[in-house]
Amino acid sequence: MKRYSLTPLTLLILLTICSTPLWMGCSDDHNGPDTPLTEARDTLYTVALIQPISRVGGTHVMQITDWIQENIKRAQEGMSRRFRLKLELYDEDRIDLDSLALELRRRKEVMAVIGPRYSAHVDVVANRLKGARKTLIAPSATSADLIRSYAGYDFFWALVESDITQCEVVLDRLLANGHKRVALLAASGLYGQTFIDWFAFQASEMQLDPKGIFEYQDNNLETQLTAALASGSDAIICAPGSTADVKRVLEVTSQLDEAPELIFTDVACNPELLTLGELTERTIGVTPCADPESGFEIAHRVRYGGDTTYNKEAQLYDALLLVVAALTAVDNGVCTTMNEAMKEVVATTQENGSPRPSLMAWNETGMRTLLEGLCDKEGPRYDIRGASGKLDFDTEQQTNVICSIYGYWMIYNGRIVMLSHLSADGSRRTESTLAAWNWLPTISQDFDAEASFDYPTLGERWALLVAGSDSWENYRHQADVLDLYQLLRERGYTDDHIILIQEDNLAQHPQNPYPGEVRRWDDVNLHVNVHTDYHLSDLTPDDLTAILLGQSSDRLPAVIRSTDADNVLVFWCGHGVEGCYLWGERPQDEGMTTQRMRELMTRLKAEGHFRKMLWLVETCYSASVAQAAEELEVHGVMFLTSASPLEPSKAEIKVDGVYRTNRFTRILTGQIREAKAMTYRDFYYNLFRYTIGSHVQAINSSLFDNLYKAKTDEYFDHR
Repeated sequence: MKRYSLTPLTLLILLTICSTPLWMGCSDDHNGPDTPLTEARDTLYTVALIQPISRVGGTHVMQITDWIQENIKRAQEGMSRRFRLKLELYDEDRIDLDSLALELRRRKEVMAVIGPRYSAHVDVVANRLKGARKTLIAPSATSADLIRSYAGYDFFWALVESDITQCEVVLDRLLANGHKRVALLAASGLYGQTFIDWFAFQASEMQLDPKGIFEYQDNNLETQLTAALASGSDAIICAPGSTADVKRVLEVTSQLDEAPELIFTDVACNPELLTLGELTERTIGVTPCADPESGFEIAHRVRYGGDTTYNKEAQLYDALLLVVAALTAVDNGVCTTMNEAMKEVVATTQENGSPRPSLMAWNETGMRTLLEGLCDKEGPRYDIRGASGKLDFDTEQQTNVICSIYGYWMIYNGRIVMLSHLSADGSRRTESTLAAWNWLPTISQDFDAEASFDYPTLGERWALLVAGSDSWENYRHQADVLDLYQLLRERGYTDDHIILIQEDNLAQHPQNPYPGEVRRWDDVNLHVNVHTDYHLSDLTPDDLTAILLGQSSDRLPAVIRSTDADNVLVFWCGHGVEGCYLWGERPQDEGMTTQRMRELMTRLKAEGHFRKMLWLVETCYSASVAQAAEELEVHGVMFLTSASPLEPSKAEIKVDGVYRTNRFTRILTGQIREAKAMTYRDFYYNLFRYTIGSHVQAINSSLFDNLYKAKTDEYFDHR
């Protein structure tokens, strides 16, 4: 078989640093998709390919493009309508990606864009292409924020599961290795954020003990690594930002007589790592790789020699395969657009609902069978398997592959060696773990079913609603507060018994595509007859204390005038860090810190300002502040928090560039709207069960009420 012998030096000579692409094709002419064809003439379709080709291992990209072109030609032999790819190859490290994306968006002859490789780079390109819905296939970018940002736009296709799954797979590997106490060291940024968001939740679900999350920037990596090493963990997951970061981590740990086991995520697994020599020997990690059942790795090794698993060649090959299949459907009039064709290609069921037959489609024979079927509207369709595995996409958003294969690798004798393969689908070929997106948490709190409480007859009900942020980017916080505000008014609360604190700057914001409105996640306008008592920027957390204590003044005329016969509801929605609910743009020490919460609880308890007080808190790390009530043993107070002391909470449903809600709040308001009077136990359990990605906590519940008997209608009349 033909071997590709382009050396790195030759490749660098061919590349240019300007925006001129490295062209790969057999002709200089171009026939667009609307050009009439004859049987004797091939069509030439332009596809842009953005990859880090000037890095170590850049020749692997050239190898894959060479291979796919050869297989396309052989697969189409004898077909009456044939086409070829004119690949424009751009170096993502040496080009202005924003300008390139704008150019590619404008050029109608560019049928699709493949790449870039890195998540932050994909975000730049996707943000530009989404307006034109130009097909973008990301072979290897794995940030969950990419999926959340571009799902639903019908143009973005990610060929690897998000790092939610990779984090789960790494933890599963540590569990299998006998570890119990784990920490996370992660680079700040789009890539590391997924691991930061999901680590503590998944570790807790697996009954591992998360010892801390240590997020680093370039100037404090060693400091954060030292803290992680001192955390008491017996294993540390390292989600590095670059190979240089891997080197710095290994340089520190190699000097230690004894250190926790380090396991690296996929950024570490690349040819650059091997240039570090003896320092990397016995380094382990996890990375998306080829499906061992596909035969791709063996075929690649026979064709080119060497290894294939550390540059995500299989995913790149599959990206090109999907483009070829979609172009076939467009070229033959089966579909009119690339995105429509992509949906047709990756569908897994027939029109009658029966499953499509499975087809290994990456090799020459399988590709021919696939393309022959797509040449005819009535032709056979297949559930296709590529080099990387099953190319099945989420049926709801059709944005990312729902099952990836991961390699558990080790550097041994200067080579990256695959020790085993793992996935989250539970198939026979791999070790089974749980699928992160589909988890239903099973570890919930237990409550005392025999507890007895004696409260006076309920008098009045009061509510304090706080939207703790004030920027357009944090739209969801004010939207969620307004959602609960409208719900409370539906349930009989009057404005003189609701204190609403929000900046109220969204309805008329210059970026608002719906002037005068603040829309819920389902497009319901929430900004109707809204009475805002205070703007967030005009108050401080100390003012909040005065409001809850009923201390009115000229500056604070509206306060909670509750007595020991009244129920008080507090809903706080905003940002949080460990030990603080943040207040707008104020410094952390000027937010609602744990100490301020202790002082507030002490005064409320001493002065008798409530019969019962329920706090519903939607912030990251929300339980860390709520624990103040438990420490003080305040009777009649319970916090339901969206996250544990170590976890962020999750935003969801992105529309017009901003998230419109948080997962916890959407479940909370949905429960109140849909259910009849619930026990607090059921209320908590449903919040816990459906708030995926963080653990809902019931803080101080043992001093609040019998959660199996007391019902939520004392706060929400379920009319």
